[in-house]
Amino acid sequence: MPTLGVGLLFSVPGSDLTGRTSVKTLRLYILKELTAPVVLSTLFFTLVLLLAQLLQLASTLLKAGVSGSLLGQLVLIVTGTLMTFTVPMGVLLGTLIAVGRLTGENEVLAMRVGGISVLRAFTPVVVAAFLLSCAHIAANNSVVPNLFSQVREITYQMQFHVLTNLKPGRVYDELGTKGTALALTYGEQGEPSATPPQPDAPARLDMNDVSLRMRVRESEVLPTDGTAPAARSGDFEFLIFSESGAITGDPATAELTLDLEDGTWMPLPHSSTESPNSTTTVIRFEHLRNRIGSKRIERAAGKSPREMTIGELRAWMQSPPDVPVWKDDRHGRRIDNRWQRYFSARNVLISRFSLPLATLTFCLIAIPLAMEIRPQAKAFSALIAIGLLIVYYLLMTAGNTVGASGAGWITTIGAHMLPNIAIGTVGLVMFLRVSRH
Repeated sequence: MPTLGVGLLFSVPGSDLTGRTSVKTLRLYILKELTAPVVLSTLFFTLVLLLAQLLQLASTLLKAGVSGSLLGQLVLIVTGTLMTFTVPMGVLLGTLIAVGRLTGENEVLAMRVGGISVLRAFTPVVVAAFLLSCAHIAANNSVVPNLFSQVREITYQMQFHVLTNLKPGRVYDELGTKGTALALTYGEQGEPSATPPQPDAPARLDMNDVSLRMRVRESEVLPTDGTAPAARSGDFEFLIFSESGAITGDPATAELTLDLEDGTWMPLPHSSTESPNSTTTVIRFEHLRNRIGSKRIERAAGKSPREMTIGELRAWMQSPPDVPVWKDDRHGRRIDNRWQRYFSARNVLISRFSLPLATLTFCLIAIPLAMEIRPQAKAFSALIAIGLLIVYYLLMTAGNTVGASGAGWITTIGAHMLPNIAIGTVGLVMFLRVSRH
């Protein structure tokens, strides 16, 4: 029934639908009708992605015994980071639902009969989407990077808590660093220090009867006090048994250190040509220190590109690596690691501008698309939205691939902007087409 909104304008005696007041009322009505579906759609997508993020952290959350306040803080911060993705998605689905309902109930038809064009009536909606895009870009300058830093810090705290509260009698095989794989187990927890720990003191776990197996990859050298044998070519493994030891975690330096006392070091055969029955050197040591960690903590040790402001990323772009982009090694010809990090940061910088424009892009295509196919059913609207999101995601992934491959700035920017240009152009053409009806 088209009497809820636009129809009311016809029922007012002496009302002029083409008048300025009536047009303003109509625009406010349309904005009001779109607000609730867009907000609810954004909350829906945010909840789905939030649950996916929490599932990834579920193991850490359970092991760390996170308090309710810390968990609530983590949820709020992660939700803030997800809004950069879910707001464009919510605008797309919410606009499809709302405009589809207006079209299905002949509200748009009544508006046209009254002499108001689609372009004139929906201009405030497009302007609102543009302002949301601008706000998103502004937030990407420092607010969003700060949220990612806070997520890192909280995850950091949980990881350090887990790795300095390992239980006896279990094997922990995720304590290696880059180039080193390590599996550790111990018999019982050692006596805590008689001195009460200071609030800012590093976390510490004392252990007795420590056993570990370590594999050092090619070109890696284990830092010790000099009692360890020099690294040989190729990977090599060894067993270490110690009467006592301790794991110390210092969040300020992002380091975990394993200190062992009074133990033995037994190298293992490191190649298929070495006989298992060959003579094995057993080394006795009084003290052995080595850095350990986890993949999550290693990645968090330095400030990642997504935690940098736009100004910091631009400064990085002004100082490219002074080495050749491509290098040849035993893996073949590939991009140098320093250039890989540079290109990755460049992708992040460009996406700070390209991704926010998705809000405007989705608005431009959702309005005419909903009028053409009248997706009144929420399920049908969701299918259309998912299809458009998949197309946008594939084009966005292609843009990241182009940027990571070492393409020039213009090519990379064009590849990143392609989803907005392609979908936005189609939407604009459709918008102008339905405006002429």
